[in-house]
Amino acid sequence: MPKSDIEVTDLPPLLQDSRWTFYLDDIPEQDTRGSLCTNKWLGSLGPGEVAIVNVRPDGYVGSIGRWDSSVDDAGEEAAKWLDTYYDRFLQVPETAA
Repeated sequence: MPKSDIEVTDLPPLLQDSRWTFYLDDIPEQDTRGSLCTNKWLGSLGPGEVAIVNVRPDGYVGSIGRWDSSVDDAGEEAAKWLDTYYDRFLQVPETAA
């Protein structure tokens, strides 16, 4: 979407608290290939297709997932995919009883 259509305050609260990790690339003329962010990471997205790109703190792409938003359980599948990805290394510390 165009940069002018994005407001950080429209993001979920968790992402609003991390404003500086929000990546926006709308200057293809400065890219060596003349590509937008979506094309760099995903190729292209079709109508109704959504994607999630997990970028690690060191800047490397950890995973990429794509879903068709017209499928009824696409949101649930995306949530399961994220859980599976993050469950591999993010753990809630056990509390001493």
